[in-house]
Amino acid sequence: MVVADKVGTAFIGGNDQSPMSTPTLSVSDILVSEADGYAEFVVRLNAPATANVSVQYNTDAGTASSVTDYTSLSGTLNFAPGVTTQTVRVALDDDSSAELVESMFLKLYNPSTNARIANNYAQATIVDDDTIVTDTNSNGVVDPAEKANLIVRDVKKKKKVGTATFDLILNK
Repeated sequence: MVVADKVGTAFIGGNDQSPMSTPTLSVSDILVSEADGYAEFVVRLNAPATANVSVQYNTDAGTASSVTDYTSLSGTLNFAPGVTTQTVRVALDDDSSAELVESMFLKLYNPSTNARIANNYAQATIVDDDTIVTDTNSNGVVDPAEKANLIVRDVKKKKKVGTATFDLILNK
């Protein structure tokens, strides 16, 4: 597959908001290709904090394996006053095995006493880059079960902007 128009999304943190004494932490689902080499979760505060905020995190297996598909991680994120975003980068294993779409999770827990967690679990959907659609049963025809399926996932609409964003996933 060739991507003609590589478009990325940038998130500008909310550090121009008024500081809060008890901000809220959240993390969102992401979609990555195995070929990306990593899955990067963005952990956000809904507003700048008036004091340091910390939260612990760890990865959790979904259908992906921490032995063969990604490197398991755990640690602590620290937000200084005024900082509203931190990232957790999880290394992915770009193997040569054809696999189905897989998933793994990032879990947030044990926030500092001056913060709360709104969304403590995020899923990384990992799309394989090795699958080739072939006549696996050698009957001379690519049967429906051997064809790729297109999945539309996570439609997000921003009313003020007037745009909708969604993920497209090919399973083969």
